[in-house]
Amino acid sequence: MHISTKAIIVLLLVCSLLFTGCALNTPNKSPAGNSGENEKTGGQNTEYPQSVVKALEAVKPLKVGTSVIEGDKTYIIASFGQQPTAGYKAEITGVKKEGNKVTATVRLEPPQDDAAATVVTYPQAVEVLKGRYERVDFIKEGDYMPQIVGLKEPLKEPKYSSDNIMVLSYNPANAHVSGIARVFEGTINYEFRSAEGTMLAQGCITTASGAPDWGYYKLGPEEIPENTSELILYQASAKDGSMQDEIILPVEAN
Repeated sequence: MHISTKAIIVLLLVCSLLFTGCALNTPNKSPAGNSGENEKTGGQNTEYPQSVVKALEAVKPLKVGTSVIEGDKTYIIASFGQQPTAGYKAEITGVKKEGNKVTATVRLEPPQDDAAATVVTYPQAVEVLKGRYERVDFIKEGDYMPQIVGLKEPLKEPKYSSDNIMVLSYNPANAHVSGIARVFEGTINYEFRSAEGTMLAQGCITTASGAPDWGYYKLGPEEIPENTSELILYQASAKDGSMQDEIILPVEAN
């Protein structure tokens, strides 16, 4: 039987179309992605435990290193605060383990493109270590990396804050307050005042570390003077003793 060249070409085209259609409808059996632990990442990740997510949000505006222990893992966090443009890259470049201590080396890589978008960003990096490391120290390449010292409770968004004092927990019924602060010589001053603004009592709290670190502090139990309306936390200016980083906390009537 004689088959023309034209018929052969048409037959080949039909077969080609059928093959292409089958290929397009063949299910993709390749893995969707690696579901294992992500040892290094660039910050926010919804797969982190809630304690880690809260810590990332709490330190977002700060240049600081901290860590969170959750289960049998330690989450190392390097936060570089607010940056004026896109393109900054936070990195944890090295981790040295010595017994129960870890030293993390971190850096902030500036934008490589001069035309980086002018938008506020908060670069952060996280590294996950297997094991529970109670002490994590930070070194910033070419500079000192401030860290949070003495905090044992989970880090979370502050209830009240100024630039250098954060209140993480507060009970207005007994004026028990705790948090972290970056203050000169690790000293926070406080005053109890009446509704009329009269100073009824005063004192100071020593934090776990002075600036540039963020040191843990706690006030209470404390005898609250009668007619107290508010508790004021602040750091005194080294120049003239004036109030700086003032936080006013309400005190329930007593």
